[in-house]
Amino acid sequence: MERQTDDVIEIDLKRLLEMAIARIRLIIFIVFIFTVSAFLISKFVMTPLYTASATLYVNNSKASISQTISINDIDTGRELVALYSEFIESDTVLEQVAATVSNETDLAFTSDDIRGMLTSGGVNETSLMQINVTTSSPEISQIIANAVVDIAPDRITEFMDGSSVRVVDYAKLPEAPSSPNIKKNTAMGFLLGAVISLGLVFLMELMDTRIKNEEDLKKLTEYPVIGIIPEIFVDEENTETA
Repeated sequence: MERQTDDVIEIDLKRLLEMAIARIRLIIFIVFIFTVSAFLISKFVMTPLYTASATLYVNNSKASISQTISINDIDTGRELVALYSEFIESDTVLEQVAATVSNETDLAFTSDDIRGMLTSGGVNETSLMQINVTTSSPEISQIIANAVVDIAPDRITEFMDGSSVRVVDYAKLPEAPSSPNIKKNTAMGFLLGAVISLGLVFLMELMDTRIKNEEDLKKLTEYPVIGIIPEIFVDEENTETA
């Protein structure tokens, strides 16, 4: 029965550990480069972005606050969040938002510009809808988010009969950037460096066809090893004295 050593490569965990230890300097170097690069890029290259958030309450009734709100109203409001979220990102709302923001900031904005900065959606499966605006300026993010919640409720009730949208929280000025996450990116750089360095060591081992020991020779042939030439160390001092 012939051994199919060319088709099957067996490398156990012990061998993988030996491979890693043998090239530990290379692994450390690669991991260091990836980790430091991820930190430097996140810290000095990537543009900090700031997210301002505002909250709306969605209801399907125009009843005043003093009147009782039924469970059906709350459930319907939850279902309407997705619909209103799409409506808020329509040109009908965003063109007016863009015009308002442009007047306040003396910067030119279009509805497409605002749409690219805006995300909206429900909060924890409730009737609350959160508006998030992310830009490179904390002031601009706050202005756009507040313009959306000022304009959207009236536009929604104008087009959709029986709907009610109220402002719960206006956007506050972001105090810290929402991205990049330097710690997270640095940790990802470390993990990526570790994976790539170990993969490189594994590939180098597979491509190394040299016979380095008795075990390598046994993998290539069924014939027994009948002798080994030991390494001979010569003591130069004793040789010169003799």
